[in-house]
Amino acid sequence: MTPQKKIFAVAIVFCITTFLALNYLTNKKSNLGSYSAASVATEPGYCLAIRGNGELEPAHWGGIAKTIEQFGLPTAMAGGSSASISMFWLNSVAQHPLIQTSNIDTLERNSRAALLVKSFLGFFQELKDTKFSQDFFNLYGQYRKSQAQDLTTEMQADLVKKNYPAVIRTLEQGMQLGLFSNDSLKPLILSLSNKSDKRSQFYLDELAESVRQFGKFDASTDANLFFRPPLVNFENASVSFGRFAAFYSARSSKSEIINNWANFFTKCTSDSEGASWAGLIKKNPNCGQIFHNIFQSYFQDEPKLSLENDMIGSPISVYPSTSVLIGDAALEAEKAFVDYDKQLDRQFGKTFKPTNPEEVLFGYWGSAAYLKKIELALDKSDEKSRRFFALGPATWKQVLSLSPAEPGLSPMKMFKANNQNIYSAGGWSDLHPAAILKAAGCQKIIYLTRRGGESLFAQGVANRLMSLNRDVVNLSSKIDSEKKALTKLNDDGDAGADPNSVWSKLFNLANPNSSVNFSLRKADAILCTNWNVFDVKTDLIGLIEDSYNSQYWLSQSATSDTSFKLIVPLTEKVSGCQPL
Repeated sequence: MTPQKKIFAVAIVFCITTFLALNYLTNKKSNLGSYSAASVATEPGYCLAIRGNGELEPAHWGGIAKTIEQFGLPTAMAGGSSASISMFWLNSVAQHPLIQTSNIDTLERNSRAALLVKSFLGFFQELKDTKFSQDFFNLYGQYRKSQAQDLTTEMQADLVKKNYPAVIRTLEQGMQLGLFSNDSLKPLILSLSNKSDKRSQFYLDELAESVRQFGKFDASTDANLFFRPPLVNFENASVSFGRFAAFYSARSSKSEIINNWANFFTKCTSDSEGASWAGLIKKNPNCGQIFHNIFQSYFQDEPKLSLENDMIGSPISVYPSTSVLIGDAALEAEKAFVDYDKQLDRQFGKTFKPTNPEEVLFGYWGSAAYLKKIELALDKSDEKSRRFFALGPATWKQVLSLSPAEPGLSPMKMFKANNQNIYSAGGWSDLHPAAILKAAGCQKIIYLTRRGGESLFAQGVANRLMSLNRDVVNLSSKIDSEKKALTKLNDDGDAGADPNSVWSKLFNLANPNSSVNFSLRKADAILCTNWNVFDVKTDLIGLIEDSYNSQYWLSQSATSDTSFKLIVPLTEKVSGCQPL
């Protein structure tokens, strides 16, 4: 395999799982005019908290569809990391003219919206049939056969020969394929152009390390995860996500497309009730053909819209999140990037930590007025709530460029909020956002999550940025018997830990006063999935089916609420799916 194809193929592993294959859509021209989204009726309803889950984001589709089928569209949502993508797409579903129409009753609207979310799987199955994605998966197959080969073998050989133009051509090919931006490779290309062997070798080694660490989410041993140039360009990815959103919003669609959607709802809504997308297609294969026709008709013409430049908050109020470094911590991060470039040390990042952990906060986007309301309402005795930081209004592009850009996939990123320079370290910081929604005034909250404890990745990042003194390495082992015991310790919580430590206050499931338990207590219903047991690359349908068929834990107040009367509640005790 050529080095160009190796670069492309390695990134495919992540692209498949986080849907950067949507570059197929990004290549369409955009004609985004002015638009003011119409609001759906904000009758008393519920708010939806979504737990971020990285490459397992499709698990959200099943749980969201199930929840909409039962309760309708939410009036507000909160979440970080991959949950920001799910919120963006669900927000686009709410804009669909045949969802907003007043000519249908509530049950029909709920069923239609749920059907659209279920069809997300159909959308990606359609993508696989495009020439772009066929080439994509062919290269992925080639990569799997040759994955033992070193990505950078040829580039390293060219560098030894001082064949700088050859290395640059390989990198430019990668950029043309949309794998990374010019900015991310600028240090390497500049070093090659200046024929600086030491600098070129360092940044080429860092590129190889990015590939090696790709998708591993290793916050414990990945030294430069906060600084290393990324393989994924999340700014470009936001455009791809915006194409997807535009398709489901049906904004500015021709009357022919709207008629096709109407036919889809007429022929398929009834059969879809109580069924996943896979179940619907098995029951009524014609629905797959109708959806195929919509997809083909929509994408055969240009130009096409992309909605990433919309402001967040309409028609559904949303509160996406990301971790932030402010004040002196931001200045220290800025200096660290300069030192990283000067020292050319592969272990440089191991020693980076803000001097003042109190300047590592949990940021939230939203309208200034609502964020102020949330800040005043939050219980500051909770460690996570105490670290609340209002980021103000934003476009979806700003959110999607930062919240899913976790360390290891992206370096920390500087952006402006409240007229100050801030660094984002990704949306790992609040995977339990029910407390934010309660502070926003939500009277009924449904939380979509998985069983088990906080991810080791989130704990590891927090450990490094906030000096938690919790050795997360000790929660993992390659020995099966030890791994099982350590997994149980993380899932059940560490009853022997100091309850006053910052780690225990944030993450410890055995601590009734931890932020995790604090947030779980704010939820009225918790949809308890098991998404961590699935591999999205080999069992995408199983992942979605599990989420769709999972059960809700109900709080005591919810059991007497008539809106939950049709719910068969989760009766077994499952760690992470109900508060201590």
